[in-house]
Amino acid sequence: MHEFSVATDIIENAIEEAKKHNATRIKEITLEIGKLAMINPDQMKFALELLSGETIAEGADIILKVLPLRVKCAKKHINEIDELDIERDDLYARLYTIANELRCRECNGKVKIIGGRECTLKRIVAE
Repeated sequence: MHEFSVATDIIENAIEEAKKHNATRIKEITLEIGKLAMINPDQMKFALELLSGETIAEGADIILKVLPLRVKCAKKHINEIDELDIERDDLYARLYTIANELRCRECNGKVKIIGGRECTLKRIVAE
């Protein structure tokens, strides 16, 4: 479960940024996680809550926004895909071939993945 190592970096970065602004308490941490980031949102939230204990981020609201897979074809059509027809366990093994299996909804052309792999610390609310 790599969520704990990612959560450790997020908490450290949030605390460092809050301290740069002389904050004494982090009230909210917002993350954006792409569907292909291979991060389980429930496990990430648990890890963030656990790792924030006894820090200025203890008790902060953790807001996780799951971003859809975004693809673009050669004709520049951009499609968002919320649901994939494969199981999450199988998704990891097929991550590098999935783009070849997806087609543009508008022209049926091959697509490239342009979003959905990110894990971004989007917002920190501190006082």
